[in-house]
Amino acid sequence: MPTLNAMSLPKPLHWQEFETMTRDAMALKWASPNLQKNGRPGQKQKGVDIWGPDSIGRRVAIQCKRSVEAPTLKLIEDEASKAQGFGPLSALWIATTADHDATLQEQVRTLSDKRVANGDFALALLFWEDIVDGLKMNPAVLAGHYPQITITPAVTLDKERALAALELGYYGADLWEYIVLVYG
Repeated sequence: MPTLNAMSLPKPLHWQEFETMTRDAMALKWASPNLQKNGRPGQKQKGVDIWGPDSIGRRVAIQCKRSVEAPTLKLIEDEASKAQGFGPLSALWIATTADHDATLQEQVRTLSDKRVANGDFALALLFWEDIVDGLKMNPAVLAGHYPQITITPAVTLDKERALAALELGYYGADLWEYIVLVYG
């Protein structure tokens, strides 16, 4: 049976589900329970699907793109332009269900560096594997999105019971005599 890290989890079919999974994953990774979805379907969102504090308290936003192919640099630039109207941000993350793409990552790093040098917010990418890694941090959250996957909690050993079992095994049925001998 493959381990959870070796499994390839199916990507969500609906964009709403992808947004929820992204919010939950990043709330776990950033230890930020205050991440929230921006608005509801049909409302103007100014290029932001999720917003809130990141792991060090900076105000960040996430724009989700459920797609097979990685987003283009043009699309990322367009989303950054839309997010300018959202309000002050430290960073905009573009989350995608696509697989990692080294060329796009390099392009976004370069664009982000230029933006930060000009006093704008940074840009970064979240790929499907990053989101799954966040969900795996909490078995209950993972099970909420993938109920068909059950993770049994690690069994904890009660040390006193184990010691008692060892003593019983060593001294056998004469345990009471041993206790009387030692403790009087």
